[in-house]
Amino acid sequence: MSNTPVGEVSVLRASGIADSTASVIGTSNYVGGVMGQAVTTALRNIRSDMSVQGSSYTGGIGGYISGNTDFGGIVGYKRDSNSSNITYIGNVSGNTHVGGVFGRIDNTATLSNVTVRANITAGSDYAGGLVGYTRDTYSILNANVSSSRVVGSRNYFGGMVGRADQDLNLTNATISNTVVNGADHTAGVVGSTGSWYRATNVSVSGVNVAGK
Repeated sequence: MSNTPVGEVSVLRASGIADSTASVIGTSNYVGGVMGQAVTTALRNIRSDMSVQGSSYTGGIGGYISGNTDFGGIVGYKRDSNSSNITYIGNVSGNTHVGGVFGRIDNTATLSNVTVRANITAGSDYAGGLVGYTRDTYSILNANVSSSRVVGSRNYFGGMVGRADQDLNLTNATISNTVVNGADHTAGVVGSTGSWYRATNVSVSGVNVAGK
């Protein structure tokens, strides 16, 4: 999907809109509750509580926004656009690049006004409560992750972001009552950054982190 704004989307398992056991199951890459892969697509006002399962680039909202192994509850892979007013409540499982909202996002963008309560499981590297992996400068504003789990046995696991390859701005963010378990580069908020990381007004409480 390219150059397309997406707004006012509701994908609810138990609201009568969809079957109460609705889920998305992919056997390969680019798997998302709303979109598997998107390029230059603005996402606004999206709520989902659908379970998502895939291989690489998997997300509760999207899997990959430009890539080949990303999973997201909303979008698996995403590139070149801002996203706002997003809620994801559900389960996301994949191999690598796994996130509650986006499995992977490329290029400079902003994610704002986002709430996640999810169980996120990755078989390999890069998993985050919000985003598994960001490649370029990325900003997260007004974010809340609560009562969640980000778990696996590999590297780059974070309560919000697994790995930020370039600059990361995190402003007005809260993470609470969340478990983050991984191996190397595992942390309560951001597993690892390749450049600078600026945190402003970030609250962490009741977060249990275990690295191997």
